[in-house]
Amino acid sequence: MLDSYARYAELRDKYRLRDAEVARESGVPKALISEWKRGLYTPKIDKLIKIANVFGTSAEYIATGNDIVLSEENAKLAAEIRSDRDLRELVDYYREDPEFFAKILTMLRLGTPAEKNYISTTLDMINDRKNKK
Repeated sequence: MLDSYARYAELRDKYRLRDAEVARESGVPKALISEWKRGLYTPKIDKLIKIANVFGTSAEYIATGNDIVLSEENAKLAAEIRSDRDLRELVDYYREDPEFFAKILTMLRLGTPAEKNYISTTLDMINDRKNKK
């Protein structure tokens, strides 16, 4: 039976990422991932959630191996978000607002021109806010 690090390593390898990339995308320090690999650290749920989000899976899957398998559509969406810095930024920005987060994900799935324009406008607003800070 796989432990949590082994499941993480399988996902990391499946998505062809390095620990440093997972650390950067998740915000979890690379040193903690290295300690986890050596068995010196077990990530708490908040860290597992951040790591799981990189792969479009749940913290429960990494911790226990139990999870609903992502549909092909959701796996493609997760890969698209991971590969596009602007989309990743948008998703991260609205992650704490579940209603709006769900709307953004729906728009990304549907991909109509009006929805893509809305996403683009939202990204511009986020960048404007960051530049004003």
